[in-house]
Amino acid sequence: MWIAYGVFGMLSIGAADFGAMVAGRRTIRQDEIFSVAWLLHVIGMLPVVVAALAFDSGSAQTSDFLWAAGAGVTLGLIRPLIYSGLSFGAIATFVPIVAIVSILLPFSVSVGGGEDPGVLQLAGIGLALPAMAIVGTREAEATAKAVWSKPQVLLAALACGALIGGSSLIVGEMGEDAGLKPTLVIVLVGLMPITAATRIARVPMMPRTGVAVPAVVAGVLDGIGLVFVILAFQQGLVSVVAALIAMAPVIPVLLAWAVLQERLQPIHAAAVGVAFAAVVLMVVG
Repeated sequence: MWIAYGVFGMLSIGAADFGAMVAGRRTIRQDEIFSVAWLLHVIGMLPVVVAALAFDSGSAQTSDFLWAAGAGVTLGLIRPLIYSGLSFGAIATFVPIVAIVSILLPFSVSVGGGEDPGVLQLAGIGLALPAMAIVGTREAEATAKAVWSKPQVLLAALACGALIGGSSLIVGEMGEDAGLKPTLVIVLVGLMPITAATRIARVPMMPRTGVAVPAVVAGVLDGIGLVFVILAFQQGLVSVVAALIAMAPVIPVLLAWAVLQERLQPIHAAAVGVAFAAVVLMVVG
């Protein structure tokens, strides 16, 4: 069941990223993305609260809530970084680095600590790496030159990937029976860094209406995705779930093609195909 939770979480978070990308493109000033991140997070708290109060039957311990607080800090730091990268021209360099780091870090730590994925699951994780290495590229040529010409993007991507990978490891420390109530702590603590970033940037908490609508939709999807992700990490293999979630950027690529009618370049189609194969291997493995 946990693998299904992971797939649903990946799909929902990927769709939320697409909504955030649409909202980000409608902003006038780059720092307005902080308003988008704040509204998305607040709206995303609603499905988390509903799930935790209406459907939770877990028995969380004090340690589970402490781990949740740590995960909340990383979540709050990730959002402004990741949505800035998606919305302001750094996709080709930002997304692949974030995804690869967020796969390799939890894989190295969890497998090094004794986790034992199956052969097919290992093959799926192996396929996820090249899929994510090319999904953000806009042209067929490699993007290494672009990466090194923008060291600030490289550093931000490395930091964001490490935060995502770290949050995967933190959530994985929760007990299998912790349930969803610790997720309330995650979203409450996560709101603090986002609110601080919004205040520091001196932008309104609420974005303009044209920006707010896709942000609200993204927030609902993100909250639903978070619920599935927490359940997957609690019950499953951290290395496999982290790889599944890291492939969420494939979804905005598909939705941009289907909804916005953006051209799907051959290299994007290849990335989607490889990612699909990776998911299938992880599911059947």
